[in-house]
Amino acid sequence: MSSHSPLLFHPLSPFLHLLLLPLFFTSVASQCKNPPVIFNFGDSNSDTGGLVAGLGFPVNLPNGRKFFHRSTGRLSDGRLLIDFLCQSLNASFLSPYLDSLGGSRFTNGANFAVVGSSTLPKYVPFSLNIQLMQFLHFKARTLELATAGFGNFVTDEGLRNALISLTLVKMTLLIHSPKKCLMHK
Repeated sequence: MSSHSPLLFHPLSPFLHLLLLPLFFTSVASQCKNPPVIFNFGDSNSDTGGLVAGLGFPVNLPNGRKFFHRSTGRLSDGRLLIDFLCQSLNASFLSPYLDSLGGSRFTNGANFAVVGSSTLPKYVPFSLNIQLMQFLHFKARTLELATAGFGNFVTDEGLRNALISLTLVKMTLLIHSPKKCLMHK
């Protein structure tokens, strides 16, 4: 049996993400005319406040102290990879889907990620399948409200061309990329 582990599961994999993803984000940003709509799914690595909103679990300082200078619900003292992705695409930071009191209209997308999520739904309140059901509800309700003329919501085109991101256990996958943004001509 070989002692060599694949790069994906290498102990330095999180550090490689931090080194290589900014290069990817820089090239992406130069190709985007308008910020894309972004939907993110995952766990604590990309939770921007879902734990606080969904379960009422307080996430206080020192979380948030380095960049936001206040607690934001992120289990980090600064920003997360999803925040850097949003910044590189000139998009606003994503609001947690569960945060109805945060004042977000979700015009640039939503973050469905919640601390502790997994792909297996047993004993996990916000597993990936729950996040996907929340997204389907969000999509249907958004289109319903937009069609009825209520406010400024993500459009049908925005939903079709959205950037879909999944971050689980230190791995980030870009599942769907917007037209004319991430694809080379």
